[in-house]
Amino acid sequence: MPQQTPLQRLTRWLNIACLGLIIGLPLGSLLIWFQWESWGHVLAYRVGLATERIPQSLTMTQTVLGIAVTLIPVGIMIFGLVRLRCLFLSFSRGAIFTTENVRAIRVFAWCVVAIQIVKFLTEGLASMVITMTNPPGQRALVLQLSSDQVLWLFVGLIFVVIAHALEEGHRLADDSAAIV
Repeated sequence: MPQQTPLQRLTRWLNIACLGLIIGLPLGSLLIWFQWESWGHVLAYRVGLATERIPQSLTMTQTVLGIAVTLIPVGIMIFGLVRLRCLFLSFSRGAIFTTENVRAIRVFAWCVVAIQIVKFLTEGLASMVITMTNPPGQRALVLQLSSDQVLWLFVGLIFVVIAHALEEGHRLADDSAAIV
């Protein structure tokens, strides 16, 4: 068996981590909604609900709507992680500067951007779902934009630019090779 490079070893582990997230993210989301009494406070805090507005239990309608709302950003992240896995598999095989790798980086970067935009809306929808059975005056629509979301939006856009630069570099290398 040939000796693996540090990049190949690292990307093999990152590939496994991506697979774990692809499996774990939707399961974690389902766990929070189906085990609301134990885990609901975590989500309620995340969407910015005050403690007194958090119901002790949810109706089946709230659970189903909550799952549907929270799986939207999870689905986008899974799509991005699948592309990232393709990138890591390619790296582990020794293929570094390929157009497919550039596409994988770009898709993942756009997924990071999209999640930040979608989370702004889905977290607000989740706050409505959580409080929809509260008495009037205790229902809430919480829209918040955190510094973390702005940071991840910025990081995603930086990687979109990097992917464009890599694509341009790949195109220039192909042009140079064609001249020789």
